[in-house]
Amino acid sequence: MCFTIGKFPTFSLGFPRKSSIIQLSPCVPTRSTYFKCPHYYCRPPPMTTIRQLYFLTALTLVVSIHARLYLDPKHHEMSQLESPNGVDYKLVSKRYDFAETNSKRKKNPFAFLDKKDAVSSLEIIGRGGGGEVYKAYMQDGSVIAVKKIVRPMEGGRELVEGYTTTSSLNDTWSLNNTRSLDTKMGQVRSEILMVGKLRHQNILPLLGHVSRPDCDYLVTEYMKNGSLQDLLQEVKAGRREFDWLARHRVALDVASGLEYMLSYSPRIVHLDLKPANILLGNDMEAKIADFGIAKSIPDTDTHMISSKLAGSLGYIAPEYYQTLEFTDKCDIYSFGVVLAVLVMGKFPSDEFFRRSEFSLLKWMRNVMIGEDPKQAIDPKMLGNGYEEQMLLVLKIACFCTLDNPKERPNSKDARLMLAHIIH
Repeated sequence: MCFTIGKFPTFSLGFPRKSSIIQLSPCVPTRSTYFKCPHYYCRPPPMTTIRQLYFLTALTLVVSIHARLYLDPKHHEMSQLESPNGVDYKLVSKRYDFAETNSKRKKNPFAFLDKKDAVSSLEIIGRGGGGEVYKAYMQDGSVIAVKKIVRPMEGGRELVEGYTTTSSLNDTWSLNNTRSLDTKMGQVRSEILMVGKLRHQNILPLLGHVSRPDCDYLVTEYMKNGSLQDLLQEVKAGRREFDWLARHRVALDVASGLEYMLSYSPRIVHLDLKPANILLGNDMEAKIADFGIAKSIPDTDTHMISSKLAGSLGYIAPEYYQTLEFTDKCDIYSFGVVLAVLVMGKFPSDEFFRRSEFSLLKWMRNVMIGEDPKQAIDPKMLGNGYEEQMLLVLKIACFCTLDNPKERPNSKDARLMLAHIIH
């Protein structure tokens, strides 16, 4: 073997030194033919062939993995069911059982709603203008809520893209039935189009939709503690308790969901925000529900005009009531009324306000500027030590319900004001 003697700096514990060492260096062959050179063992062995084999093996492995993942149609179908927040609930439910070795697709979990009288044996947990709401148990033990929207006449049309027109109806149908059917179908369509694309923890998600000739079923999450209105009525009757900290959390949840809706593109205006459409879950978390009359406002528009008035008296913004013109600030007004209800424990529809010349908001403002503003607070919460915080929320309610919509705060400011209240 060939050796050469040389000197170069080496390092030991970080200190340089010079020493004479034996350094291996390849010898220069004396002949042109490599294998005939007597010093061939001084050269390193050729690595070209070995590197090529390693490279080809790695390339083959990568290609096979990509082919398995991206050329498999099942992978594509599964990837379409996923979203940044987890599994995306489609209107036509699709699920896979990953425990099954045969990779067969699960059946539609809401197929039981295709049967006639599918909800006849289910427990009714709510009623409203849109229809009845039932409680149902799934095969995996989970609980869902099923809203049944009855069509005015048998033989109703299936939901299709676009809007229903009277020209497509049978000539024997009356004009009233036609309008009623259009209204019902429009509410179902609005619920699907609006909620189907929203993903927020404080908005009740739509899990599925089943259309039948005589009705439509909308499947949502089951909210254990019912609506905010039912809870407040039971508290007023002395059957349940609802302390201030829980009420403040509900206000923050609603403000968060409202901010998401009004910052979405296009902006979504609920137009019927009230305690009956705020549902409470297992841990008293609040979610906005019932988007049957919700409207969208394009980013290029500041307002829209409705063909008819919709909503609940006492929660409708005055400008919308008078001109049918609605903006984001209509929901801010309704949210202000909800805040007032949470603190006062009173509803705009109470008998006291029906007989009085004052509405709930006028009565609240008069008390707030009076000698004892605490008279506006729900008597069941007086003496809890949070009176000042509750009065601050009432001031926010006054701010949100100003007659001039331009003077009302936006959804973000309303949420921030609530969040900055320290308990």
